[in-house]
Amino acid sequence: MRQDDLGKTLDSSAPAACAPCRCGRHAAGADVHALNWFVNDAYIGRSAPGQLLYWQSPTAGSYAVRVVDEHGRSDQRPLGVSLVE
Repeated sequence: MRQDDLGKTLDSSAPAACAPCRCGRHAAGADVHALNWFVNDAYIGRSAPGQLLYWQSPTAGSYAVRVVDEHGRSDQRPLGVSLVE
């Protein structure tokens, strides 16, 4: 078992994937030092541009992933999670 950035334990035996959300410095801008990540409006963590942030989906389904930099600029993308047996 390992922990995410908020100290929650991630269950490695669960049928879910830990997927990295990654944003490079070129996409974030040279003046950005911190990115705040949200899934369905729930805060999941903070990372530097180019740093990996791991999030484990609690269930299969559709999610909205949003990132906000320290200047208030944001972007949002849909994310679909399905279980593979």
